[in-house]
Amino acid sequence: SALPGPYQVLIAKVSVEDLEAVAQAVGKGILRLPIARTVPLGEAIEALTELERNRTPKGGKLVITTE
Repeated sequence: SALPGPYQVLIAKVSVEDLEAVAQAVGKGILRLPIARTVPLGEAIEALTELERNRTPKGGKLVITTE
């Protein structure tokens, strides 16, 4: 409720077992995670600004990598 817009905040404790189960489900095609765009951390501000202004990318998630 502190952020304007249709954002959702998720705070979770990640376990190795849960991540392995998700990876297996994705690998088997049981779980589909649509990714529309992937950007490196250095381009994160630009990509997030575009997302906020234009509601893009459409059809999937924006993934920010640390590599």
